[in-house]
Amino acid sequence: MNSASSDRIIANPSCEILVTSKCNMQCSYCIARDLDKADMTKEIGISSIDYFIYLSEGAETLDFIFTGGEPLLNWGILKELIEYAVEKANDQGMGAKISIKSNGILLNEECIEYFRKYKCTIFISIDGTEQEHIK
Repeated sequence: MNSASSDRIIANPSCEILVTSKCNMQCSYCIARDLDKADMTKEIGISSIDYFIYLSEGAETLDFIFTGGEPLLNWGILKELIEYAVEKANDQGMGAKISIKSNGILLNEECIEYFRKYKCTIFISIDGTEQEHIK
């Protein structure tokens, strides 16, 4: 590794990727509630992952955190981006740690089996009061 790339090493690089601003809930306190409702495209997601990997050159493990809104509402793209992040990080000699932030409502057997396959950490948001959650 040359000195230019060693100057760029980030000890514990982490990147949070908003795969959608859509949500299946309307919690009064959530910042996603006021965002324009849009899904991340595969192309934008890949560009984001590529740039993060470039910035993190030399790190041992990259932490990819996929969030939203509710990221499971963009399930197809979420899966593609997880697979791409793991493959690309591994190709660059780095490991990939995958985390998902979800409200948990849309979790099903397909999701759980997929997340097991990629050893994902799932963060379930349990917060607020019953009155603040509008379904």
